[in-house]
Amino acid sequence: MSGLEGVYLGLDLGGTFLKAAVYDPSTDTKTVLGAYPIGDGMELFEVVGQIVQSLAEQKKTTIGIGLGLPGVLDDRHNLRFSPHRSELVGVDTKAGIAGVSGVWPLVDNDANCAAALEAHNDPNSSILVVNFGTGVGAGLAISGSVYKGANTSFGEIGHTGRYGSEICACKRVGCFEAELYTLLDPASKPDGPDFEAASELVGEVLFDYIRVLDPESLVLGGGLVYSSNGFFQMVSRRLESANSAYRSGFKLRIRKATGLEYSGAVGAALLSSGVVGYVCDTIDH
Repeated sequence: MSGLEGVYLGLDLGGTFLKAAVYDPSTDTKTVLGAYPIGDGMELFEVVGQIVQSLAEQKKTTIGIGLGLPGVLDDRHNLRFSPHRSELVGVDTKAGIAGVSGVWPLVDNDANCAAALEAHNDPNSSILVVNFGTGVGAGLAISGSVYKGANTSFGEIGHTGRYGSEICACKRVGCFEAELYTLLDPASKPDGPDFEAASELVGEVLFDYIRVLDPESLVLGGGLVYSSNGFFQMVSRRLESANSAYRSGFKLRIRKATGLEYSGAVGAALLSSGVVGYVCDTIDH
């Protein structure tokens, strides 16, 4: 092992790509590796094996792996429900990754992984992280740790409420996620995506969560937020207006995710390293 560096590999699986980053605890550095196209979800294991092999060729030993998955996890941390990666539902992802890497991974929801990065960078705050990617999910960082709920299902806000008549991928009617992406779908909007209506819906939903959780910061992430359509600014203005009307002097910092589109991957690496942990953790990850 002489001359080899030990790093933690973080992975964030989305609907199109597997994003990867590494955390080196010896230097406290976080490095983005890139985004790897994933068609069928079962390609995940082959790609992970290739990444681990590439790191080994750079004389970096993978001593831990963290994986963020898009959906609800079961008590074994396999996907129980995932509209966007249904081919992986019920698959033992831990065993699959261990088989190609020799490392038993930590597996969590992708939004929790994104929250881990915020917890690491701002360990003295309460931070609500909402990710607008292929789906919509949330994570909560409290005083440097991630809260995931007693049944690992905190933050599934995309599949809550009844905001319209669209049938969601989860088979419910009117879910927040389904209504939001219908407003932004060019196929259903001849005049183009309706960002004004979408930002109004997001502002309405997030305002309710802010009143319930009362975090110090709201962090927004995902491709919709990073695009140049002004969506982040529109949502921020709506929330600031709603908060001011709700109570004078209401304080809430609103910003984009620290690691931008690689927040989930970096956060997964931090969770696997143990640098960031969980609130009231009694669950085997």
